[in-house]
Amino acid sequence: MGVYSNSETSGYPASFRRWTLHRSRKPGFEEPDRFGYRLFARTLEEHRQLLIQPTWEHILNYETKWMTRKELVDATYDAAERSTN
Repeated sequence: MGVYSNSETSGYPASFRRWTLHRSRKPGFEEPDRFGYRLFARTLEEHRQLLIQPTWEHILNYETKWMTRKELVDATYDAAERSTN
Protein backbone atom coordinates (compact mmCIF):
# COMPACT_ATOMS: atom_id res chain seq x y z
CA MET A 1 0.00 0.00 0.00
CA GLY A 2 1.25 3.49 -0.79
CA VAL A 3 1.07 6.73 1.10
CA TYR A 4 -2.68 7.19 0.66
CA SER A 5 -5.50 4.68 0.83
CA ASN A 6 -8.00 4.29 -2.02
CA SER A 7 -10.73 5.95 0.07
CA GLU A 8 -8.52 9.02 0.61
CA THR A 9 -7.89 9.48 -3.12
CA SER A 10 -11.24 8.43 -4.54
CA GLY A 11 -12.08 11.98 -5.62
CA TYR A 12 -8.88 12.37 -7.64
CA PRO A 13 -8.08 11.26 -11.20
CA ALA A 14 -6.90 7.67 -11.66
CA SER A 15 -3.41 8.84 -12.66
CA PHE A 16 -2.99 10.61 -9.33
CA ARG A 17 -4.33 7.61 -7.42
CA ARG A 18 -1.85 5.28 -9.15
CA TRP A 19 1.02 7.67 -8.46
CA THR A 20 0.22 7.98 -4.76
CA LEU A 21 -0.30 4.25 -4.27
CA HIS A 22 3.13 3.41 -5.68
CA ARG A 23 5.11 5.97 -3.72
CA SER A 24 7.44 5.10 -0.91
CA ARG A 25 6.13 5.68 2.61
CA LYS A 26 9.31 7.57 3.47
CA PRO A 27 9.05 11.30 2.83
CA GLY A 28 11.74 13.06 0.85
CA PHE A 29 12.91 14.85 3.98
CA GLU A 30 14.16 11.50 5.29
CA GLU A 31 15.83 10.50 2.01
CA PRO A 32 16.79 13.69 0.17
CA ASP A 33 19.49 12.00 -1.96
CA ARG A 34 16.90 9.61 -3.34
CA PHE A 35 14.85 12.54 -4.60
CA GLY A 36 17.77 14.59 -5.90
CA TYR A 37 18.12 17.30 -3.35
CA ARG A 38 20.38 18.38 -0.51
CA LEU A 39 19.13 19.74 2.80
CA PHE A 40 21.00 22.44 4.69
CA ALA A 41 19.07 22.16 7.97
CA ARG A 42 17.45 19.32 9.86
CA THR A 43 17.30 20.39 13.49
CA LEU A 44 15.32 23.25 14.95
CA GLU A 45 18.54 25.13 15.71
CA GLU A 46 19.80 24.67 12.14
CA HIS A 47 16.50 26.05 10.81
CA ARG A 48 16.71 28.97 13.24
CA GLN A 49 20.21 29.75 11.97
CA LEU A 50 18.95 29.79 8.39
CA LEU A 51 16.17 32.23 9.32
CA ILE A 52 18.65 34.86 10.48
CA GLN A 53 20.58 34.89 7.20
CA PRO A 54 20.62 38.17 5.21
CA THR A 55 18.95 36.91 2.00
CA TRP A 56 16.33 34.32 1.21
CA GLU A 57 18.86 32.55 -1.00
CA HIS A 58 20.69 31.63 2.20
CA ILE A 59 17.48 31.00 4.14
CA LEU A 60 16.40 28.39 1.60
CA ASN A 61 16.76 24.96 3.19
CA TYR A 62 17.60 22.99 0.06
CA GLU A 63 19.11 22.84 -3.39
CA THR A 64 18.72 20.10 -5.97
CA LYS A 65 21.19 18.17 -8.04
CA TRP A 66 19.81 20.15 -10.98
CA MET A 67 19.71 23.65 -9.44
CA THR A 68 21.76 25.39 -6.78
CA ARG A 69 20.19 27.77 -4.28
CA LYS A 70 21.27 30.71 -6.46
CA GLU A 71 19.75 29.15 -9.57
CA LEU A 72 16.47 28.52 -7.70
CA VAL A 73 16.38 32.14 -6.58
CA ASP A 74 17.21 33.46 -10.06
CA ALA A 75 14.56 31.24 -11.67
CA THR A 76 11.97 32.44 -9.13
CA TYR A 77 12.74 36.10 -9.83
CA ASP A 78 12.70 35.48 -13.60
CA ALA A 79 9.32 33.76 -13.39
CA ALA A 80 7.88 36.54 -11.23
CA GLU A 81 9.16 39.19 -13.61
CA ARG A 82 7.69 37.42 -16.65
CA SER A 83 4.32 36.93 -14.97
CA THR A 84 3.99 40.64 -14.21
CA ASN A 85 4.87 41.86 -17.72
